[in-house]
Amino acid sequence: MPQWLHNWIVDGLPHSPRLWLDLITIIFVVLLSGRLTRYKWLFIIFVLPGTIAHELSHWSMALIFGGRPQPPSLWPQTEGQRWTLGHVVIRNPRWYNLSQIALAPLLLLPLATVAYWHWLRFYPLIAWRHWLGLYCIAMLVRSSIPSPEDFRLLLRYRLVLLVLGGLGLGLLIALRK
Repeated sequence: MPQWLHNWIVDGLPHSPRLWLDLITIIFVVLLSGRLTRYKWLFIIFVLPGTIAHELSHWSMALIFGGRPQPPSLWPQTEGQRWTLGHVVIRNPRWYNLSQIALAPLLLLPLATVAYWHWLRFYPLIAWRHWLGLYCIAMLVRSSIPSPEDFRLLLRYRLVLLVLGGLGLGLLIALRK
């Protein structure tokens, strides 16, 4: 185990009551957003920051990997009984870019961690910026989950996903040595 990780586990933040309070608050806000789905417009407004981050992650990865995306749409639309809060149209979907585009929201988890670690933890608990930051981090965590449409894209090219997973596992094994 690296020394920095050992030091962090032994006498670092895991023993901080503030970290646990912040984590409980983030989990509470994520669960609250799930309960708000009954109140359509309140829910849409409540999760708007996360929706923006989710769609921008798809858009930026499509831009990087040659998907020629159209600008993201953030206007809610109904599709039968289901609401779509936003979408990005990819004009050049290919086997080599769809998995990266579909899994792009997962990159919001490290972004939420960096936002907490380098910015939010320095505000006192009574500061409004701290609570607003926790809300934004909770929305990043909530929106980091790929949508059902994202999973449908992945199933289209599941062989590529298996190859990428195998390469990732091989890289992980090589780095451990």
